[in-house]
Amino acid sequence: MDKDKKPENEVTNEKKEDTTSKPSDDKQLSEIVTGMRIRKPVQRLEMNAAPVKTKEKIQIPKGKGKQLSEIKLINEAIGKMKPNDEVLKGLHKLLYKRAGDQKSIKSNIRQFSGFTFDEKDKEKEEEIVEDKLGKWTLSGLKELCQLLNLDIGGTKIVVIARIIDFLRNPTEAGTKTGK
Repeated sequence: MDKDKKPENEVTNEKKEDTTSKPSDDKQLSEIVTGMRIRKPVQRLEMNAAPVKTKEKIQIPKGKGKQLSEIKLINEAIGKMKPNDEVLKGLHKLLYKRAGDQKSIKSNIRQFSGFTFDEKDKEKEEEIVEDKLGKWTLSGLKELCQLLNLDIGGTKIVVIARIIDFLRNPTEAGTKTGK
């Protein structure tokens, strides 16, 4: 190695010494430092939570039939079931097109008095209800028939037709004891 060449870190040290030894810089620094430091204002953390969505209360339309609470056997069957039962949840979603909370699921089902389809959309709405029930298992449909006090015999298509027929116009005559 050459003796004339200095290692790199020595060269950088000389450069640092040159930049700090300027007299004009000292004046500027002393002028700035003489006063009190400017304090930054405190920035408080603000909670910007998303606006809480309040669920709209379910509008229970007045149908053509009796309220399910007026049909004694159905009212008793609903009363025996727990609000978190899958059949009640599914029935509520079928009737009102949305899930209900556990506090009001039974009362909402009891207040149901029949589908209120518009004449122009009636076929389309019934087809949607039929498709939703078609996704249920046969055992689930039979449990629903027991809840609504309907006959449970027949194929899946027959059971679905029986449920839809009853839900259009719920009456005691539509149940198996009302015949």
